[in-house]
Amino acid sequence: MKNPLANRQPPSAAAFTLIELMMVVGVLGLVAAMSIPSILQMRREEPMRKAVNDVLEICARARAGAILHDTTTSVVFHPRNRRIELQGGDSNVALSTRTGNMPVSSTEFDPSVTIEGLGVDLMDYTDAEYARVRFFPNGTCDEMTMVLESGGHREMVSLELTTALASVQAMQ
Repeated sequence: MKNPLANRQPPSAAAFTLIELMMVVGVLGLVAAMSIPSILQMRREEPMRKAVNDVLEICARARAGAILHDTTTSVVFHPRNRRIELQGGDSNVALSTRTGNMPVSSTEFDPSVTIEGLGVDLMDYTDAEYARVRFFPNGTCDEMTMVLESGGHREMVSLELTTALASVQAMQ
């Protein structure tokens, strides 16, 4: 009697060769290496966007502090030094506009960002040593308009009087 296993052909295994696996790993490595600069650039805020975000966060902190603590708070602009600082305000980490970063209560703009115009209560403070914008406990504030410029790109940050909310508008 014949052994039925003796004539049986071994099953052909469908698998990848070592060369094919190495090629796939090489292509994945090449794609990852090409994407690293883009990922790093996305993680680092460009100077104009950082300046605008810092202004928005400082104004939000001043508004929240004035309302929550029933006191008048101030944001002091130093246009010559391209610097802004919060006086009073709220230190709540939840008010941060950027996750993973510490709260911003003062900032100095990158040298590539300039304050092209700063108006508070319809007066020009562009060349002044400092300008103070007050936030009141009833949720209002002084009128403020600031134009930032960096690399030919201009953005206007303004505060709405009755709500003390900041808005940003791109300018041509």
